[in-house]
Amino acid sequence: MAKAMPDDAFDEDFAGMLEDLSFAAEVGDMSEEEVLAEALAEYRFGPRDIAAAVGRAFMDKRAREAAFPLVTACDRLDAAFAELRQAGFVAIQAAGGSLEEGMALVEAACAADEEDDRWAFVFFHLEDVEKAIDHGRMHLAFGTIPTAAGERGQWPAEIAGDVVVEALHEAGLETVWDGTASKRIQVRMTWQRRCPNGCAPTLLN
Repeated sequence: MAKAMPDDAFDEDFAGMLEDLSFAAEVGDMSEEEVLAEALAEYRFGPRDIAAAVGRAFMDKRAREAAFPLVTACDRLDAAFAELRQAGFVAIQAAGGSLEEGMALVEAACAADEEDDRWAFVFFHLEDVEKAIDHGRMHLAFGTIPTAAGERGQWPAEIAGDVVVEALHEAGLETVWDGTASKRIQVRMTWQRRCPNGCAPTLLN
């Protein structure tokens, strides 16, 4: 018999948790097990109720995945980012929750990278994912790395933008960009990322 929802289900905090878990499943960059671990550490509700909520969020998401096309826009985005890494970019998807957090992750990646061929960066953050989900538009931040070796350390950001747009077009994605460093690159896409492998350990027995 299905377990009744706790009284907290009607609490604003519980509703907020359900919304957060649904978004985490929709983003698709974490497995069910990883989301459960974070939820258990973050929320004040009982572990059985949290596990049930995580399971429901991922079950609903996997049901929607049945209608995804064979190759989604997110698959194309993955291909573009992989190509950009090959071209010397620090390319990070779902990089924190803001531009500031995304730039901090880029800087950390540059500091940790022993290779000296990284000359540019591109990323989007979780607010960008939310806009893609709601409105079908993803915005990418990009630029050059001033400390890059040799001539590439002096290249303007617009060159990085041109390379990003070319990689996106080659992957089959449509972009809108005015060609200047002051504007982020907009990608018109439907956000459909499949859940990664990984299943939460059961806490319901």
